[in-house]
Amino acid sequence: MATDRFRSELLRALPRLRGFALSYCGTPADADDAIQLTCERALSRWAQWSGQGSLDRWLIKILVNAWRDECRARRVRAGPDLDSIEEPAGSGGDAAEALFLDQVRAEILRLPDNQREVLLLVAGEGLSYKEAAESLGIPVGTVMSRLARARQALIGALRVNDA
Repeated sequence: MATDRFRSELLRALPRLRGFALSYCGTPADADDAIQLTCERALSRWAQWSGQGSLDRWLIKILVNAWRDECRARRVRAGPDLDSIEEPAGSGGDAAEALFLDQVRAEILRLPDNQREVLLLVAGEGLSYKEAAESLGIPVGTVMSRLARARQALIGALRVNDA
C-alpha cells in the first residue's frame, strides 16, 4: 500500500522534475535519461524517503547526483559532447531573442556543475536558498556564494559575447 502511495506521489512530481531536468541537462534526450535514472533510483530506494519535507526536493537531489554520475561515465566512455544544445522546437519570437536565449543556455551549461545546480534551483525552479541547500545537502551560505559566482560568470560571459 505504501509503495502505491509513493508511486502516485512520484507521478505527480514528474512534470516539475522534467522542467528542472530540461534546464539542468540541456537537451530533451538528456533530460529524459536523467528522469529515467531518477525514477529508477527513487523507486528502488523509496523506503529511504522519510515522508517529511518535499518529495520534489528529494527527487531533485537524486536527479543531480544521478546526472553527475552519468556525465562522469560519459566522459570515461568518450560519449556525446555535453556542450551541444538542441534548437528548441517551435520557438516563436524574433531571431535576435532566440539567439540570445541560446547563448544564455550555452553559458549556463558551461558553468561548473555546483554553480549550475544552484542557479537552476533558485532562479529556474524558484526554490528558496534554504530549500536549495536542503535539496543539495549543503549550507545556505554555500548556496548563496555559488549563486553569486554563477551570476557573475553569466554576466561576464554575456557581456563578452555581446561586445
